[in-house]
Amino acid sequence: MDGQGGFAELYDTDEFRLYCFKILPCSKRVPHNWQQCVFAHWGEKARRRDLRTHTYSSQLCPDAKREGGCPKGDACLMSHNIFEAWLHPELYRTQLCTSGASCNRTQQREQLQQQQLLLAQQEQMLLQQQMQIMNLGLGGQQILLFSN
Repeated sequence: MDGQGGFAELYDTDEFRLYCFKILPCSKRVPHNWQQCVFAHWGEKARRRDLRTHTYSSQLCPDAKREGGCPKGDACLMSHNIFEAWLHPELYRTQLCTSGASCNRTQQREQLQQQQLLLAQQEQMLLQQQMQIMNLGLGGQQILLFSN
């Protein structure tokens, strides 16, 4: 078992992260570690509002950390915690992890590797396109290019 009831693959999707992670209420009725649970718990600071039913930006609310919280509550048009900010479509997957290859978060490390692979594939495609253009410009003659 993966420790998440066999749903780890579902929990790793962008759709789940954006619209379910720390939004859907946890159905477990036994004590467990909230930090490792992907679902929301009553009183948990990481709880998020559902973007499909609440309108708010990725900008952090200056009142959210006040004693008693933001007076606007769920009606506030700003994010109330780092989860709401970073898992907002305005910010989600817009920046690489600052730790780069030394990141100890498995998902981020895999995303970095995927992005590096995508960049390498794009560079290869661009090089192939440039070679085709050069080949056409030389009347079909073949040339060898070397790069450092």
